[in-house]
Amino acid sequence: MVLFSDVCNGIARKCAIAVDFPKSGEPAEPLTVHEQSDIVPDYMFSVIKPMYRSPRLNGQIYRKAKKVEEVLDMAELTTSIFEHDVDQVLCPPGFDPFDGDEVKRAQVRRTRDEYSAKMQQLLDEYGVSDEASIVSGHIVSLKRLATMERDDYSFYHTDRIVELRYTRIYHQYRAYFFEEFGGEAAVYQRDPSGKASLRCDENMEMKALQWYKVCYAEDPRFRPSSPSMSFPWVVWDVLCSYKRNKMLTLGTTAPSTHPLAERFSIEIQSDIEKNIDEYELFCVDMCEECEFVRRYNIAYGPRLMYVLFVLKRWLTAELFRFCRLTMEHIALLFLQFGLGMAKLPSDVSDANRIRLFPHKLMWNETADVVNHSVSDCGLALILFLRYLGSQQFSMCHSLDLSLQDGRPMPYPILMRQPIWEPLHQLAFRTYHHIAVSGRFDAIYVGDIKCPAQFSLQGSDHSVKQPAATELRRKPALGPSNTRPAAGDPVEAHRTRPRDSFVFQEWTGVSQIFTRNLYQNRRNDVILITSVGTATARQRLARLLLLPIDQLRRAIRDEVMPLSVRDETL
Repeated sequence: MVLFSDVCNGIARKCAIAVDFPKSGEPAEPLTVHEQSDIVPDYMFSVIKPMYRSPRLNGQIYRKAKKVEEVLDMAELTTSIFEHDVDQVLCPPGFDPFDGDEVKRAQVRRTRDEYSAKMQQLLDEYGVSDEASIVSGHIVSLKRLATMERDDYSFYHTDRIVELRYTRIYHQYRAYFFEEFGGEAAVYQRDPSGKASLRCDENMEMKALQWYKVCYAEDPRFRPSSPSMSFPWVVWDVLCSYKRNKMLTLGTTAPSTHPLAERFSIEIQSDIEKNIDEYELFCVDMCEECEFVRRYNIAYGPRLMYVLFVLKRWLTAELFRFCRLTMEHIALLFLQFGLGMAKLPSDVSDANRIRLFPHKLMWNETADVVNHSVSDCGLALILFLRYLGSQQFSMCHSLDLSLQDGRPMPYPILMRQPIWEPLHQLAFRTYHHIAVSGRFDAIYVGDIKCPAQFSLQGSDHSVKQPAATELRRKPALGPSNTRPAAGDPVEAHRTRPRDSFVFQEWTGVSQIFTRNLYQNRRNDVILITSVGTATARQRLARLLLLPIDQLRRAIRDEVMPLSVRDETL
């Protein structure tokens, strides 16, 4: 019966008129308010209308593509600590491979600048964003020779042309490097099995280090603005041979854990030392609320509590207000992960190597001190974020949080995937933010000048745009009676009623502005403008779509409506 209602007939009639417009010349009337949709699926992204999570194929494809887009945006918008990172083995402080020879230094700089000019020409000619895209072969945006080229599976399309041109540059400078040593063929020798090996001498290694020095450890006054980071890696095999021999000479081996995790552990310890009172209060509260935390705290102490403290501060700021998960659920998930009860197949070796909690404590067992070391906290937390951000965790049919320790009182069981989906989305973005930038401010560890700047609640993790929402009925949120004058700061005209603060707390938007859209119609149409992440603005839009009586009751009782929670999408 709904298909034959007046609204559906009106929409169909207007669509038919619009289709026939080229022939009839009769324009269709615009859709009325009742003929427009109040909500849209997430793949039809809107900053004004609230969205719902589409379970259909378009929605699934959109969300998978959006994940890739978010990671690419992080790489472009986030300042990484690795941008000018220098390998301390290849170029330790105070080391000069030129040995004071300024003529040789100037010659190598000229060669580097020639290489940079060729790379810049290639980038500009095909509209490639960065040097790494060409070197890796994974080009995100490319100025193509033909619009339909993606359907061309022949050998010579734009991607292949760019690859061939870079290969030509690569071999040109590689041949130039080996020219004074008799050519590349002369420095490689083959064993009886046919395997080729490089024969490096000291002069060859010093020349490779000179190329590395002028690109990575150069004086900022002489550092080129054009791309040149790939220049020394034209002779990657010489650099690798030197580093391998140098580490053997020094008696060092490759670190058992990546430096990022080691630095993360140091940052966690330093951050907790600065907030020791808050940390001690957290430990007391958690041990009182969760008996299993009390048992494992005796056995593992800061090995457990340091990580839980970081997770608590992170999720309190980013998640707990908008979903049903609690700190008890997070603690159980982390204990399962640390005990090896919940892990990814690719994490098996890492989990066994860390073995954060090697001994499971039974419910009636007397807890003794097992291991209070905190050296592996950083690596454990990084791997835990990777587990939470994995598709395997997201697609679980249910989460049994039991520790299987014989406790008489059953542990919680989460039965619906929307309950932990917000945690998965947040962990996915946070993990990749750490991996791309090398910083830990996304998880609220370290020097955070403005925590809201790194909010990852929405896909726009670092750029937050204002969005406007129309309220076409008598609102619960009072409008502003003043309009900003030209040149006046917006802060001076912000409305700060109690309702605005409630809305900000419930939705996570950082600012809310209200004004009458029509000055001659009192309290009929009000324009509400908000500033915040995309997810926060969507929560506000869902909140304003509630019936006015329900919204007023929620404000009066100070109870967040369930429709605001992300799990209702």
